Amino acid sequence: MTESTAKLASAISKPSGRRWRRRRSGTWGTGQARLLLLPALAFLTLFLVLPLGITLYNSFLASPVLAKPDGYFGAANYVYISGTGIYIDIIIRTLRICAFVVIFTILFSYPTAFIFRRYARLGSGSAILILSFPMLAGPLVVVLGWMILLADGGPVNSWLMWLGITSSPIEILRSEAAIIIALVQFTLPFAVLNIFNALSQVEHHLIEAARSLGASPLRRFWHVILPLSLPGVLSAAVITFSLAISSFIAPAYLGGGTKLVMTTLISETILGSYDLAMASTIAVVLLVFSLTVVIAMNSALTRHAARR
Repeated sequence: MTESTAKLASAISKPSGRRWRRRRSGTWGTGQARLLLLPALAFLTLFLVLPLGITLYNSFLASPVLAKPDGYFGAANYVYISGTGIYIDIIIRTLRICAFVVIFTILFSYPTAFIFRRYARLGSGSAILILSFPMLAGPLVVVLGWMILLADGGPVNSWLMWLGITSSPIEILRSEAAIIIALVQFTLPFAVLNIFNALSQVEHHLIEAARSLGASPLRRFWHVILPLSLPGVLSAAVITFSLAISSFIAPAYLGGGTKLVMTTLISETILGSYDLAMASTIAVVLLVFSLTVVIAMNSALTRHAARR
């Protein structure tokens, strides 16, 4: 092999300096990106994973009401909850309230989002901003407003008596209806925004094609618009359920001590008797129900997306 041929082969096999530096910089950039994740991972581990682990561990410790021997570690708290009527009633009440909140929120939010989408050029952005005020104000402001409206001498009872529907004030506060009303109002903007985004992605030429084929407005909605916007509806249902089952302020202020849900039961268990083991058990049960429903909804959303 001649000297020139050897130099040419060496130049081909050896990467150029620029290419080598680019390869080194790309590898180093990936390492830097991974290093940037460490603070976030440490924060999540310290304030999410570790507390969940401690809560799960405490749920297997014996509650004082069970009179178990010292050092007991087992599932006695779960067995006690599953066999005690008051806990079963609270779990059923929690799921019932969440179901009603999801149903009413979707029923109210879909027509609202549909109207905003249809008249998008006529100031629907300002309407969505106004609708989002409860989300910006926070749940406490919303709940305090409903406490004034739903009081025995409040505007709602005054209107009902003025219309002749009732002859005396009815007790709306300290009821499941009051909790559902407040949660529907608070979760409505989240659902409207999700459904509005889904409706905005429905291509207009599909609706026009259905119209040109003679489909009535109802058939166009049922066979074109609703199936294409169903992912937004499912996404809104997931968000609504998550907000409803984890809510504390609305059940605590509007439900009172007679309409306990799982979040307020945890608070009462800790503040009333400082039964950390039983409170941890209730928290784990709440987390299991939440994850089960959310995973089921996400699975339905995934299957629907796969069929499309």
